[in-house]
Amino acid sequence: MIGLGVTAGTGGSGAGAAVLGLMIMLVLLVGVVFVIVMSLFVFAVFLFSTQVIVIEGYGPIGALRRSWNLVTGSFWRVVGILVVTWLLVGVLQWLPAYVVQLVLQILFSAPEEFFMLQSFSTIANYVILIVFLPIQMTALTLLYYDVRVRKEGLDLELKVHSDNLATEAL
Repeated sequence: MIGLGVTAGTGGSGAGAAVLGLMIMLVLLVGVVFVIVMSLFVFAVFLFSTQVIVIEGYGPIGALRRSWNLVTGSFWRVVGILVVTWLLVGVLQWLPAYVVQLVLQILFSAPEEFFMLQSFSTIANYVILIVFLPIQMTALTLLYYDVRVRKEGLDLELKVHSDNLATEAL
């Protein structure tokens, strides 16, 4: 639509302008899809940076490298679980937010109460976020441990460590 409006005023033929407009829209669509895919890629490969910093004690650059190494080899599995987690948490978060928003719209329906509506709506959204963000972070941390177990045999390493501690205690 935008491409058609821009090219129609250039004095070109109707069919040529329409084709050029469609080509511009196609290029924009491909560009948007490319940006979304690349953003998802970058987010997925650096997904475990927080867990690596907190659990393994790496610095920022080391955590990015470590996260990249962990995700390598199980990229599509991590992306799939990440998308499902986002959808589940999003729906669980959206339902109470929608109900609260409806109640607030009823309570503060007058135009002069707009700022009260916005204030309470913001507070309610933060409370809902505080409730559901730990659920999402817990899911990502469990995914981090799952990737470590599958990639590095973390469960075997922990078993050997606990067996060594048990023999030292004797």
